[in-house]
Amino acid sequence: MDRKSLIEPWRVVGHRYSYRDRWLRLRSDRCVTPAGQDVDPFHVLEYHDWINVLALTGGNRCLLVREYRHGVGEIVVGLPGGTMDATDADPETAARRELLEETGFTAGSLIPCGTSFANAATHTNRVWSYIAPDAVRTGGQSLDETEDIEVIEVDLADAVERVRRGTLVLSSTHLNSLWLAVSQILTGTVPGTENLRAALLEGLSARW
Repeated sequence: MDRKSLIEPWRVVGHRYSYRDRWLRLRSDRCVTPAGQDVDPFHVLEYHDWINVLALTGGNRCLLVREYRHGVGEIVVGLPGGTMDATDADPETAARRELLEETGFTAGSLIPCGTSFANAATHTNRVWSYIAPDAVRTGGQSLDETEDIEVIEVDLADAVERVRRGTLVLSSTHLNSLWLAVSQILTGTVPGTENLRAALLEGLSARW
């Protein structure tokens, strides 16, 4: 991994935009590979960065959200999260805002647990993952007019087991954020989650 790569990036010699709105921009690049091959067009989706939060509410429980996702035409369960707005100072600000808007819960502390590419092949954005180890309800939801979100509290070990068995299917970015968060909890480096770590290890051991 530390060895210098022998692979060179493509050279972009031109681009054009065929669509733009507040959510995304569709860019079509004309590229030339290191071997001299033309790639035209190569379509790239420019998105704002995304954030996901594993919010813990006490004991061994966490928050999940259930909502309709039109891309697959199904009601899908996932982590609270969403898109960074232009008004968000940084990903942490966006994480706090999205958690509060979608669930009515406020994060006392917010711990970063990793960053990943949404889809490095065609997307420009990153996904920022956080743990809220002490989320508490402070109000109601504040949803967009097209949003209809049901908040559910579940046993974290049970949720992980359901994902493993395939009875709970998450979006890939949510799955990655859940894995990053649980992995960090299991290392024992997340303040205030010592009891959760023990319960998680016990719960997963019993199921596996």
